[in-house]
Amino acid sequence: MSYKPKNRQARIDQNNDTYGAVSDLKKTVRKLIRDGFTVLKMSFDGKGLPKIQIQNCKHCCTLGGAMFRTENNAQGKKFTWQKMLNNCRIEWVTTGELK
Repeated sequence: MSYKPKNRQARIDQNNDTYGAVSDLKKTVRKLIRDGFTVLKMSFDGKGLPKIQIQNCKHCCTLGGAMFRTENNAQGKKFTWQKMLNNCRIEWVTTGELK
């Protein structure tokens, strides 16, 4: 069951927040594509910031993101990087050793 605000102004505020987040998502995806990145996935659940996953490539280092998660498994190390742009979280994954 979804959350429904009880008064009209609360509904308007919630819709405005959602509209703003979707607008930010659209603007950011367009910029990433224009800059040559491959967008793999977009998600927005209405509770946090929109998230965009991009394909790792040599240009990802130009984003200047920060590593925020590491994983070790049978295939080796996996590093997830994140950068904020236009109120959206952009994420990409690298594998191997950090240099």
